[in-house]
Amino acid sequence: MARRVLVATVVLLALVSGAATSSSTAKTNQAVATHRLILVVKTSLPPAAEKKLAVLVLISQNGGAPAATVATPSKPLTIHLDNRGLFRVKAELDSPCKGTCAASYRISGSVNHKLEIVPSCRLKGSGFVCSRVEFIKVY
Repeated sequence: MARRVLVATVVLLALVSGAATSSSTAKTNQAVATHRLILVVKTSLPPAAEKKLAVLVLISQNGGAPAATVATPSKPLTIHLDNRGLFRVKAELDSPCKGTCAASYRISGSVNHKLEIVPSCRLKGSGFVCSRVEFIKVY
Protein backbone atom coordinates (compact mmCIF):
# COMPACT_ATOMS: atom_id res chain seq x y z
CA MET A 1 0.00 0.00 0.00
CA ALA A 2 2.80 2.44 0.87
CA ARG A 3 4.47 1.61 -2.41
CA ARG A 4 1.34 2.61 -4.41
CA VAL A 5 1.05 5.90 -2.52
CA LEU A 6 4.74 6.63 -3.15
CA VAL A 7 4.42 5.90 -6.90
CA ALA A 8 1.27 8.03 -7.16
CA THR A 9 3.00 10.91 -5.34
CA VAL A 10 6.03 10.75 -7.66
CA VAL A 11 3.82 10.71 -10.77
CA LEU A 12 1.75 13.62 -9.44
CA LEU A 13 4.89 15.66 -8.69
CA ALA A 14 6.26 14.95 -12.17
CA LEU A 15 3.03 16.14 -13.79
CA VAL A 16 2.85 19.29 -11.67
CA SER A 17 6.49 20.24 -12.28
CA GLY A 18 6.11 19.58 -16.02
CA ALA A 19 3.07 21.82 -16.20
CA ALA A 20 4.85 24.55 -14.24
CA THR A 21 7.88 24.57 -16.53
CA SER A 22 5.81 24.50 -19.72
CA SER A 23 3.68 27.44 -18.56
CA SER A 24 6.75 29.46 -17.60
CA THR A 25 8.43 28.82 -20.95
CA ALA A 26 5.26 29.76 -22.80
CA LYS A 27 5.40 33.17 -21.15
CA THR A 28 9.05 33.87 -22.01
CA ASN A 29 9.17 32.61 -25.59
CA GLN A 30 8.23 35.32 -28.06
CA ALA A 31 8.36 35.22 -31.81
CA VAL A 32 10.90 37.80 -32.94
CA ALA A 33 10.27 39.32 -36.34
CA THR A 34 13.52 40.54 -37.84
CA HIS A 35 13.78 43.03 -40.65
CA ARG A 36 16.75 43.69 -42.88
CA LEU A 37 18.63 46.91 -43.43
CA ILE A 38 20.90 46.72 -46.49
CA LEU A 39 23.52 49.44 -46.88
CA VAL A 40 25.45 49.90 -50.13
CA VAL A 41 28.21 52.45 -50.75
CA LYS A 42 28.01 53.95 -54.26
CA THR A 43 30.86 56.07 -55.58
CA SER A 44 32.13 57.51 -58.83
CA LEU A 45 35.76 57.46 -57.71
CA PRO A 46 38.61 55.83 -59.62
CA PRO A 47 39.45 52.28 -58.44
CA ALA A 48 42.60 53.40 -56.55
CA ALA A 49 40.62 55.93 -54.52
CA GLU A 50 37.74 53.50 -54.02
CA LYS A 51 40.07 51.10 -52.21
CA LYS A 52 40.93 53.81 -49.66
CA LEU A 53 37.29 54.74 -49.01
CA ALA A 54 35.65 53.31 -45.89
CA VAL A 55 32.36 54.43 -44.34
CA LEU A 56 31.71 54.04 -40.62
CA VAL A 57 28.02 53.22 -40.08
CA LEU A 58 26.52 53.90 -36.64
CA ILE A 59 23.03 52.62 -35.80
CA SER A 60 21.27 53.70 -32.62
CA GLN A 61 17.77 53.52 -31.22
CA ASN A 62 16.13 56.09 -28.94
CA GLY A 63 19.39 57.91 -28.31
CA GLY A 64 21.02 54.77 -26.93
CA ALA A 65 24.55 53.56 -27.50
CA PRO A 66 25.22 53.00 -31.21
CA ALA A 67 26.29 49.79 -32.88
CA ALA A 68 29.04 50.35 -35.42
CA THR A 69 30.33 48.64 -38.54
CA VAL A 70 32.38 49.58 -41.59
CA ALA A 71 31.09 49.51 -45.17
CA THR A 72 33.15 49.80 -48.33
CA PRO A 73 32.11 50.07 -51.99
CA SER A 74 33.08 46.43 -52.50
CA LYS A 75 31.36 45.16 -49.33
CA PRO A 76 27.65 45.96 -48.82
CA LEU A 77 26.20 45.40 -45.36
CA THR A 78 23.13 43.48 -44.26
CA ILE A 79 21.97 44.28 -40.73
CA HIS A 80 19.10 42.47 -39.00
CA LEU A 81 16.84 44.70 -36.91
CA ASP A 82 14.84 42.73 -34.34
CA ASN A 83 12.93 45.65 -32.86
CA ARG A 84 10.13 47.69 -34.40
CA GLY A 85 11.19 51.09 -33.06
CA LEU A 86 12.80 54.01 -34.86
CA PHE A 87 16.49 53.84 -35.69
CA ARG A 88 19.01 56.55 -36.53
CA VAL A 89 21.55 55.48 -39.16
CA LYS A 90 24.61 57.71 -39.33
CA ALA A 91 27.36 57.41 -41.94
CA GLU A 92 30.78 59.01 -41.51
CA LEU A 93 33.81 58.68 -43.75
CA ASP A 94 36.32 56.53 -41.89
CA SER A 95 39.17 57.89 -43.99
CA PRO A 96 40.89 61.26 -43.53
CA CYS A 97 38.36 63.78 -44.82
CA LYS A 98 37.80 67.53 -45.12
CA GLY A 99 34.44 69.15 -45.76
CA THR A 100 31.07 67.51 -45.17
CA CYS A 101 31.96 63.95 -44.22
CA ALA A 102 28.83 62.66 -42.44
CA ALA A 103 25.10 62.17 -42.98
CA SER A 104 22.20 60.87 -40.93
CA TYR A 105 18.95 59.08 -41.81
CA ARG A 106 15.96 57.92 -39.73
CA ILE A 107 14.28 54.56 -40.44
CA SER A 108 11.58 52.41 -38.91
CA GLY A 109 12.54 48.92 -37.78
CA SER A 110 9.17 47.47 -38.81
CA VAL A 111 9.97 47.06 -42.54
CA ASN A 112 12.93 46.09 -44.73
CA HIS A 113 15.12 48.93 -46.02
CA LYS A 114 17.80 49.29 -48.66
CA LEU A 115 19.83 52.48 -48.46
CA GLU A 116 22.63 53.70 -50.68
CA ILE A 117 25.32 55.87 -49.11
CA VAL A 118 26.61 58.25 -51.78
CA PRO A 119 29.64 60.37 -50.84
CA SER A 120 30.47 63.19 -53.25
CA CYS A 121 34.21 63.19 -52.70
CA ARG A 122 37.50 63.38 -54.51
CA LEU A 123 40.88 62.07 -53.48
CA LYS A 124 43.37 64.74 -52.49
CA GLY A 125 46.73 63.65 -51.11
CA SER A 126 46.27 60.99 -48.44
CA GLY A 127 42.64 61.90 -47.70
CA PHE A 128 39.36 62.94 -49.26
CA VAL A 129 37.67 66.29 -49.83
CA CYS A 130 33.90 65.92 -49.74
CA SER A 131 31.11 68.31 -50.61
CA ARG A 132 28.37 66.09 -49.16
CA VAL A 133 27.42 62.59 -48.07
CA GLU A 134 23.83 61.55 -48.65
CA PHE A 135 21.49 58.60 -48.19
CA ILE A 136 19.31 57.46 -51.08
CA LYS A 137 16.42 55.18 -50.14
CA VAL A 138 15.98 52.37 -52.67
CA TYR A 139 13.09 50.74 -50.77
